[in-house]
Amino acid sequence: MCYTGSLQRIAKVIVNYRKYKTMTMQYFNKTMALILLLGFCFFRTIVAQPSTVAPLPKTFWVISSMMQSKIYMDTGNTYILPVLSNNGTSYRTYFGFYTMDGDSFILVVAFSGPQGPVVWSANPDNPVSQVAILSFTTDGDLILQDGGTFVWSTAMKNMSVAGMNLDISGNLVLFDRSNSSVWQSFDHPTDTLVMGQSLCRGMKLTVQPSNTKWSSSRFYLSAEWNGLQHSFSPAAYTQLFQATATSTSSPSNCYTFVNGSLGYPDKIFSLPSASSLQFMRLESDGHLRLYEMQESRSPRMLFDVLSTAIAFCDYPLACGDYGVCNNGQCSCPSFSSFRFQNERFPGAGCLPLSNISCKHAHHGKLLPLNNISYFSNSSFSKLAVSSYSENDCKQYCLTNCSCKVVIFNSNNIGAGSCLLLSEQMLNLFAEDSSNRFSAFVKIQDNLPEKRRAVIIVCSTVAGSSLISILLCALIWKKCKKDKEPLFDGIPGTPKRFSFDELKFATRNFTIKLGHGGFGSVFKGIIGTEIIAVKRLEGVEQGTEEFLASRQLGLSYLHEECKEKIAHLDIKPQNILLDDKFNAKLSDFGLSKMINRDQSKIMTRMRGTRGYLAPEWLGSKITEKADIYSFGIVMIEIICGRENLDEPQPEESMHLISLLQAKARSGQLCDLVDSSSNDMKSHMEEVMQTMKLAMWCLQVDSSRWPLMSTVAKVLEGVKSLDDTPDCTFLPSFASNNIGVVGSSSSYVPCESHLSGPR
Repeated sequence: MCYTGSLQRIAKVIVNYRKYKTMTMQYFNKTMALILLLGFCFFRTIVAQPSTVAPLPKTFWVISSMMQSKIYMDTGNTYILPVLSNNGTSYRTYFGFYTMDGDSFILVVAFSGPQGPVVWSANPDNPVSQVAILSFTTDGDLILQDGGTFVWSTAMKNMSVAGMNLDISGNLVLFDRSNSSVWQSFDHPTDTLVMGQSLCRGMKLTVQPSNTKWSSSRFYLSAEWNGLQHSFSPAAYTQLFQATATSTSSPSNCYTFVNGSLGYPDKIFSLPSASSLQFMRLESDGHLRLYEMQESRSPRMLFDVLSTAIAFCDYPLACGDYGVCNNGQCSCPSFSSFRFQNERFPGAGCLPLSNISCKHAHHGKLLPLNNISYFSNSSFSKLAVSSYSENDCKQYCLTNCSCKVVIFNSNNIGAGSCLLLSEQMLNLFAEDSSNRFSAFVKIQDNLPEKRRAVIIVCSTVAGSSLISILLCALIWKKCKKDKEPLFDGIPGTPKRFSFDELKFATRNFTIKLGHGGFGSVFKGIIGTEIIAVKRLEGVEQGTEEFLASRQLGLSYLHEECKEKIAHLDIKPQNILLDDKFNAKLSDFGLSKMINRDQSKIMTRMRGTRGYLAPEWLGSKITEKADIYSFGIVMIEIICGRENLDEPQPEESMHLISLLQAKARSGQLCDLVDSSSNDMKSHMEEVMQTMKLAMWCLQVDSSRWPLMSTVAKVLEGVKSLDDTPDCTFLPSFASNNIGVVGSSSSYVPCESHLSGPR
């Protein structure tokens, strides 16, 4: 424990040092080290000294001296060095130095967990180095300096600040002696609003777009007297969102983010109800997205807040340079003169096929674009110049080297408004069917005639060769397609999506949910549905594994398909649940087809350690290997732990060994998850489910039930009258499948499945 009185005693030591100058430098160094250590101990609330006490050395934190207190935020090199922290029920809040590379640091408030979000930052555009110091001075100011250079402060000097506190919602507060707030981070938002936080007039959320040519460009969401305004600078884009229903009171000065809405007391946007802490973030594409914290998992994206008012094509950067947006899709103005910058991601924009150079400006010409306009009528009106004819407008563009696109809006009397777009303004097109706009893009044909003739001949020869290559490729593709597995013929299999569709749906694979045997799984959204997308890694994985990674029920695979299908990798990570808790089996990368006339097949060992059936110890398996794995999953759910839990003591490490011992000693209730009140109140049903799991786990595979029988028992339409064998382990050990030595003699369990006594 660290106390204010301790600092007072240390202060006396320093005074004594000044009085007795014969004290050794070694003792002084130890004293200063103790002061620094005490500074770190002020973790949750830091209190400044009353004015009646002699001034003390300021409390300070040096980044280079905090490296032992790293809190990692994900599996990479992202971590935070905490100054303050606060524990919630499902997450922890930190105030401290945040880094993604270990070299540059930002002073932030962040939440814990995988991909823990940063909800406030003091110096987002000016990161500091490891020599930076954060000081909480005796006169109540919080100052950040880097190598002696001022970076940021709360500017609360001599404002009677008594201490500093961090609350669980992520609000950093400086308070006075009456415990009233003097300064709080909620009044200085960066790109994020947390539930309970207000956006008041004079405040705004701001973010810099990614991959932009404008170093000064920003998206903003600001509070105005008549609503919230979404804007993009320098493109003169603004959009105002007013309250759907206003009261008779005067216009609001503040718009609060509360459970279910943004804009309280006047509801401007309706939001999904919260089951835990929510926050919304203005992101680099201009979208304002709502997230919800989850225990031990990445925050869940719930809603695109502005989607009810702004269509995809209304965002200025929707389709990139030269990109044309129509009904949520991106295309190029003309594929005879343009190509996508990235064929897999049309939203990245387009490139002209010929370079446009000022040195060959006399070879330039304007290509008409049909049904194209500037993305925003209001922005066009602000930026365009009036009283020009269409011909004059086009001529100005041809003679102006920086002009790449010209847009003309006629007023039906021969004149109109002219807008010349330079290299910096090319990502603002939208499709328009009103024919009010005439749009032209500048292309350049700057090759001399002699070179052009040579190129025509070469192109003809190359074209003939290309046609031959394409024909061969088509024939090869057709043959290859004929050899693909027949999973697409199975009723109920999902539709195929293109890579571009999945890349867009997952926001370029940014939110990672987990990692499987063949690749990583990412979160995405298609329409209003939240999806999980597995991205395969490694070119050695073939089409068979890719097409096999589909979702299908298990009983159907074993007993109803034309050919039996053994999944061979049943585990909790491969069982997906929708919002109604309907289960779907996924990841068929290890599956194996078994002919109906085959009782067993020979195949190499495959699956996940801890879920492999004893059958794998022999040379042949059946589809019933999945049933053993399913039994493992049931036991794990009942017991609330994994089968192989290596951090446990050696005698408790292997759950199935414990199950065998507890079943034989009549102590099965000891294994039920003690943290689940639901299981405690339904112990009879839990014991019956455990009995079913034990039927699936018997070492004698001939006694395993069919998967259809398992399903009927779980549905309550069938019961297992016999008692299972209480032997779940073979008589010899195998580290590969996670089983240890035990007798394989038959031991009935009939006296041990009656539930609690």
